Amino acid sequence: MIRTEENVVTHRNVVIGTTSTLIVLPNKSRRFLIIQNRSNEDVDIKIGEAAVSGEGIQLAATDASSVRTTFELNPSMEVLPSNAIYGICASGSKTISVTEIE
Repeated sequence: MIRTEENVVTHRNVVIGTTSTLIVLPNKSRRFLIIQNRSNEDVDIKIGEAAVSGEGIQLAATDASSVRTTFELNPSMEVLPSNAIYGICASGSKTISVTEIE
């Protein structure tokens, strides 16, 4: 965690499993969030409810030559969801990176 004068910035990796895996807790102070798929497998995410394979927002698999797939919540949105976010993947043990700013 990095604390600036105005914000708290948290960076972490989360290992996604074959069952719904908590990526971030609910956070009413959330001002920005980015989730980046660093794995070679698609990851499906859902906001506010358990992740289900093939549903929600798909973060596509990446390889060394492609741009990583990201999901972003930022201040330009009219409503910034403060809900928990969950993810799931087919084989499990796939890593995503998360940066959250409060």
